[in-house]
Amino acid sequence: MGSRQWKNASAAVLVLGLGLLTGCATLTQKLGLDEIERSAADSSTMDSDAMRALRSAAEGGSPLAQYNLGLAYAYGQGITRDAEKAARWYTKSAIQELPEAQYNLAMAYLSGEGVKRDDQAALSWLRSAADLGDTDAQFNIGLLYLSGEIVPKDAEEALSWFRFAADQGYAKAQANLGVAYARGRGVEKNPGVAIEWYTKAAEQGHAFAQYNLASNYEFGIGVESDIQSAMGWYHKAANKGVPIAQYRLGLAYYSGDGVERDPVEAHKWLLLASDAGNMQAKSRLDEITGLLSDKQYSAARRAADSWNQRHFGKEDT
Repeated sequence: MGSRQWKNASAAVLVLGLGLLTGCATLTQKLGLDEIERSAADSSTMDSDAMRALRSAAEGGSPLAQYNLGLAYAYGQGITRDAEKAARWYTKSAIQELPEAQYNLAMAYLSGEGVKRDDQAALSWLRSAADLGDTDAQFNIGLLYLSGEIVPKDAEEALSWFRFAADQGYAKAQANLGVAYARGRGVEKNPGVAIEWYTKAAEQGHAFAQYNLASNYEFGIGVESDIQSAMGWYHKAANKGVPIAQYRLGLAYYSGDGVERDPVEAHKWLLLASDAGNMQAKSRLDEITGLLSDKQYSAARRAADSWNQRHFGKEDT
């Protein structure tokens, strides 16, 4: 949406393998309340002149300024953090039909952040934002219908909301549609259509769509088997930290299936998957560790630590 002045940090949801549509345990987790505001502020600060100008515009009735002032209060950027004042400014902006403000206000009502928790108020503001074309709101209404929280559980209704967002290029909705078609949830099973949606999301960098696409290429599900394409997508997902993709790469490098056989590279990916909690990788490591020389094992461990350092700024020891 062109009116956003700051970075959009929208709610996140994971699509795991060809299984669950969502991987979150609770409603607030599903709706991404750890990222409740689409942040305009990030780590930047506002100087006093900028804050005065923003407040003046907000008090003058500008919905965008009201929204941004709400964000400033939410994040404590150039002003003391105050969730209640953030919600009040979101409300002023939301009443003037700025969808970003309506979405953030809905999230506040769901979490009780700055306002008393009110699921129905949250749903009302989500619907309003969704009707105005906000893809985050459309997607999260779909999640509500999928989970049956606040609204009756209805897979078909969930998919209709996902489709609204997916048709606007929203990767998480596209990935969820792919899983729905792959599993036949709320729609007739169609692996070929699943591939189409996975591809749209994967090309935008959605890690679990990349894994799903890789798996389908490897096993020829909904698409002609293509091990080279599979390995390419496994690499993309693995480098985003998807443990099951790291596991599949580890097996491929160990067997030489689709890639040149490389026991050290195999062990690196299996170590990363195991470190992330993948039990299959843990089991396979137990089988093959003894087949590596001490030098090879040390090289694999260093490679895994280097990968962690590059991607997460840490080392696993």
